[in-house]
Amino acid sequence: DTLLDVLYYRSPVYGRRLISAVARLLNHKVALYKKTFPNFSGQVSLFCHSLGSVIMFDLLQKQGSGNVEGEHWAGTNPDLTVSDLEGEQGEWEWPQLDFKVENMFGLGSPVAMFLTTRGDIHQEHWQRDATSFTFPGGAHFRNIFDPTDPVAFRFEPLINRHYSKFPPAVIPPRHRRVQPGEQSQATR
Repeated sequence: DTLLDVLYYRSPVYGRRLISAVARLLNHKVALYKKTFPNFSGQVSLFCHSLGSVIMFDLLQKQGSGNVEGEHWAGTNPDLTVSDLEGEQGEWEWPQLDFKVENMFGLGSPVAMFLTTRGDIHQEHWQRDATSFTFPGGAHFRNIFDPTDPVAFRFEPLINRHYSKFPPAVIPPRHRRVQPGEQSQATR
């Protein structure tokens, strides 16, 4: 199933449908949350796993970009545009989120591999030799990488080649559960 999901996402027609469905669902869920909790004034962070992190990365890269008629879609022939595939109905606008995203956490994320195979590395708005990555709309990308995950790739060497010389930072495992009523070290 996972391979089929990737193939669908990389296709010009179905990839657009997936992007639109994800944006629509996120807008609905955040609106529902704000309706349920009308005093909510916090930040929104998204935790995205595997292909979901690629879909969100692409969506956040295009916030505020609007119409992309004729734009090349991921994984297609560079001479073939969406307009060519759908005739006169090729005009399409990237869906926009109705809320601001503060952080996007990629868990088990193949974003780096997708960007590399699509040739999307170092786009115009990417800051060279950065120490972190920020999307055009201001959201911060955080890649949580597990070297034993076969589909996860490091992202930081894409934004700064010097990071390839260093091993990824290790997040130590937590071996003990916090009991109900007990404060964890993080909340003290």
